[in-house]
Amino acid sequence: MAQRDNKVNISVARDSRWIASVSRRDSSAMKTIAVLTLIFLPGTVIASIFSSNMFDFRSADGPVVSSKFWVYWAVTLPLTVGVLLVWIVWYYWSSAKQKKQDRDLEESMGALEWRQSKKEDEEEEEKEEEGQSESGSVREGSMR
Repeated sequence: MAQRDNKVNISVARDSRWIASVSRRDSSAMKTIAVLTLIFLPGTVIASIFSSNMFDFRSADGPVVSSKFWVYWAVTLPLTVGVLLVWIVWYYWSSAKQKKQDRDLEESMGALEWRQSKKEDEEEEEKEEEGQSESGSVREGSMR
Protein backbone atom coordinates (compact mmCIF):
# COMPACT_ATOMS: atom_id res chain seq x y z
CA MET A 1 0.00 0.00 0.00
CA ALA A 2 2.77 2.44 0.94
CA GLN A 3 4.68 1.56 -2.21
CA ARG A 4 1.66 2.43 -4.34
CA ASP A 5 1.23 5.74 -2.50
CA ASN A 6 4.91 6.57 -3.02
CA LYS A 7 4.67 5.79 -6.73
CA VAL A 8 1.58 7.99 -7.02
CA ASN A 9 3.36 10.81 -5.18
CA ILE A 10 6.36 10.55 -7.50
CA SER A 11 4.03 10.59 -10.50
CA VAL A 12 2.23 13.67 -9.17
CA ALA A 13 5.57 15.40 -8.59
CA ARG A 14 6.66 14.66 -12.18
CA ASP A 15 3.37 15.94 -13.55
CA SER A 16 3.58 19.09 -11.44
CA ARG A 17 7.09 19.73 -12.68
CA TRP A 18 5.96 19.26 -16.29
CA ILE A 19 3.06 21.69 -15.78
CA ALA A 20 5.44 24.25 -14.30
CA SER A 21 7.76 23.87 -17.28
CA VAL A 22 4.91 24.35 -19.75
CA SER A 23 3.64 27.37 -17.82
CA ARG A 24 7.09 28.91 -17.98
CA ARG A 25 7.14 28.53 -21.76
CA ASP A 26 3.65 29.97 -22.09
CA SER A 27 4.73 33.08 -20.27
CA SER A 28 6.89 34.07 -23.25
CA ALA A 29 3.97 36.06 -24.71
CA MET A 30 3.73 38.05 -21.49
CA LYS A 31 7.47 38.66 -21.61
CA THR A 32 7.11 40.04 -25.13
CA ILE A 33 4.42 42.45 -23.99
CA ALA A 34 6.58 43.48 -21.06
CA VAL A 35 9.59 44.13 -23.31
CA LEU A 36 7.48 46.26 -25.64
CA THR A 37 6.26 48.20 -22.63
CA LEU A 38 9.85 48.66 -21.47
CA ILE A 39 10.75 50.04 -24.89
CA PHE A 40 7.88 52.51 -25.20
CA LEU A 41 7.23 53.52 -21.59
CA PRO A 42 10.26 55.77 -21.06
CA GLY A 43 9.51 57.68 -24.27
CA THR A 44 5.89 58.04 -23.28
CA VAL A 45 6.79 59.43 -19.87
CA ILE A 46 9.30 61.85 -21.29
CA ALA A 47 6.87 62.93 -24.04
CA SER A 48 4.21 63.70 -21.48
CA ILE A 49 6.69 65.74 -19.45
CA PHE A 50 7.89 67.74 -22.45
CA SER A 51 4.64 67.81 -24.43
CA SER A 52 3.51 71.25 -23.44
CA ASN A 53 6.53 73.07 -24.91
CA MET A 54 7.74 70.95 -27.81
CA PHE A 55 5.34 71.97 -30.56
CA ASP A 56 3.64 75.23 -31.43
CA PHE A 57 0.61 74.39 -33.53
CA ARG A 58 -0.73 77.98 -33.47
CA SER A 59 2.14 79.59 -35.30
CA ALA A 60 1.36 81.58 -38.45
CA ASP A 61 4.06 79.63 -40.30
CA GLY A 62 2.39 76.32 -39.42
CA PRO A 63 3.46 73.87 -36.76
CA VAL A 64 6.88 74.67 -35.40
CA VAL A 65 9.08 72.23 -33.51
CA SER A 66 10.84 73.68 -30.51
CA SER A 67 14.56 74.21 -30.75
CA LYS A 68 14.84 72.11 -27.57
CA PHE A 69 13.29 69.01 -29.18
CA TRP A 70 16.71 67.32 -29.16
CA VAL A 71 16.44 67.20 -25.36
CA TYR A 72 13.57 64.72 -25.74
CA TRP A 73 15.81 62.30 -27.65
CA ALA A 74 18.82 63.02 -25.45
CA VAL A 75 16.85 61.91 -22.40
CA THR A 76 14.57 59.27 -23.92
CA LEU A 77 17.12 57.12 -25.75
CA PRO A 78 19.57 56.68 -22.83
CA LEU A 79 16.67 56.06 -20.46
CA THR A 80 15.23 53.42 -22.78
CA VAL A 81 18.61 51.73 -23.21
CA GLY A 82 19.15 51.82 -19.44
CA VAL A 83 15.76 50.23 -18.75
CA LEU A 84 16.44 47.51 -21.34
CA LEU A 85 19.88 46.79 -19.86
CA VAL A 86 18.39 46.46 -16.39
CA TRP A 87 15.78 44.08 -17.79
CA ILE A 88 18.40 41.99 -19.63
CA VAL A 89 20.53 41.66 -16.47
CA TRP A 90 17.46 40.72 -14.44
CA TYR A 91 16.33 38.20 -17.09
CA TYR A 92 19.68 36.40 -17.21
CA TRP A 93 19.97 36.43 -13.42
CA SER A 94 16.47 34.98 -13.00
CA SER A 95 17.10 32.41 -15.78
CA ALA A 96 20.28 31.23 -14.07
CA LYS A 97 18.44 31.03 -10.76
CA GLN A 98 15.60 29.03 -12.37
CA LYS A 99 18.06 26.63 -14.03
CA LYS A 100 19.74 26.03 -10.67
CA GLN A 101 16.36 25.35 -9.07
CA ASP A 102 15.52 22.93 -11.91
CA ARG A 103 18.82 21.08 -11.44
CA ASP A 104 18.24 20.89 -7.69
CA LEU A 105 14.73 19.59 -8.29
CA GLU A 106 15.97 16.96 -10.75
CA GLU A 107 18.67 15.88 -8.32
CA SER A 108 16.19 15.63 -5.46
CA MET A 109 13.72 13.73 -7.66
CA GLY A 110 16.51 11.38 -8.72
CA ALA A 111 17.49 10.87 -5.10
CA LEU A 112 13.86 10.31 -4.17
CA GLU A 113 13.43 7.71 -6.91
CA TRP A 114 16.70 6.03 -5.87
CA ARG A 115 15.58 5.91 -2.21
CA GLN A 116 12.19 4.57 -3.28
CA SER A 117 13.71 1.80 -5.42
CA LYS A 118 16.15 0.92 -2.63
CA LYS A 119 13.26 0.75 -0.16
CA GLU A 120 11.29 -1.48 -2.54
CA ASP A 121 14.31 -3.78 -2.94
CA GLU A 122 14.71 -4.02 0.83
CA GLU A 123 11.01 -4.81 1.27
CA GLU A 124 11.23 -7.53 -1.40
CA GLU A 125 14.25 -9.05 0.34
CA GLU A 126 12.39 -9.02 3.67
CA LYS A 127 9.41 -10.77 2.08
CA GLU A 128 11.69 -13.38 0.53
CA GLU A 129 13.38 -13.96 3.89
CA GLU A 130 10.01 -14.24 5.64
CA GLY A 131 8.84 -16.66 2.95
CA GLN A 132 11.95 -18.80 3.41
CA SER A 133 11.68 -18.82 7.20
CA GLU A 134 7.95 -19.70 7.02
CA SER A 135 8.62 -22.57 4.63
CA GLY A 136 11.38 -23.79 7.00
CA SER A 137 9.05 -23.70 10.00
CA VAL A 138 6.37 -25.54 8.04
CA ARG A 139 8.86 -28.29 7.21
CA GLU A 140 9.89 -28.58 10.85
CA GLY A 141 6.24 -28.89 11.92
CA SER A 142 5.52 -31.57 9.32
CA MET A 143 8.50 -33.63 10.46
CA ARG A 144 7.30 -33.89 14.01
